[in-house]
Amino acid sequence: MKFLLSLTAVAVLLISGSCPGGSGENSALRDGSPTSAALDGNQIVSEFLKRDSAPMRRSKARLTVEKEDGGTQTYVLEAFRLQKKDETRTFTRVIEPTDDSDIASLTIEKPGEPAVNITYVESQERFRETGTGKMFFGGLTTQELLGEWDKYDSELAAEKTVEGRKMYEVESTLKEGRDSVIYRIVALFDAETYLPTKLELFNSTGKLLRTFEVEGTAEFDGRTTVSKTVITNHIHRTKITIEQLELDHSIEPDPAMFEKEYLRTRLSGTRE
Repeated sequence: MKFLLSLTAVAVLLISGSCPGGSGENSALRDGSPTSAALDGNQIVSEFLKRDSAPMRRSKARLTVEKEDGGTQTYVLEAFRLQKKDETRTFTRVIEPTDDSDIASLTIEKPGEPAVNITYVESQERFRETGTGKMFFGGLTTQELLGEWDKYDSELAAEKTVEGRKMYEVESTLKEGRDSVIYRIVALFDAETYLPTKLELFNSTGKLLRTFEVEGTAEFDGRTTVSKTVITNHIHRTKITIEQLELDHSIEPDPAMFEKEYLRTRLSGTRE
């Protein structure tokens, strides 16, 4: 259980996108940007990812997993993300429950390559690496939480108005030669903030697998951020609620945190 949770923890915090407040310093579509008619789906996805980018980010989130039998599990996770042009590394650890505070993992993402999750298995005294297609608690995979948008071609399917706000409906289809159980994604992006408000994930036969619904946004560190997301797993009949508790872009963490050896050395501190 601890091993599975640690891998999922890496990706869960990455689901909460953000965009700069005010004029949008990181925006690719400032004044003079093309009209919505000139936008395509790939541009919309790229704009979302660009606004979410930051050289360094620390985030803390609460995960509540509700099972079909009525059982509930709650975790608080903290993630540190180091983002460079050619690589993104995220170190994630469990804060609560304290009995699981020894759990940590490192994820490494490179453009055009599969993301890799790394943990240290103390009982076997070795590191373990996995891809993003493995299923974890709540019946979710790391890939669907990370997004891995580069696996997909996206098209602007429609413009809609939802609760008085203009939305872009984007359909993303798995590229030929890329591997994923998620064949198609239908997403709604807010036309002003470019934050996703809803995602539906389908397999190759058109069966609905998951629904991601944003139920709240908030200001963190000068950015409008997704603060609450509810994920419904239609296959395993579970519901996962992710609540963003903290977000900080001005931190300077220990560089060693983003190396896999840190997963082993930190254990001595958690045992004290």
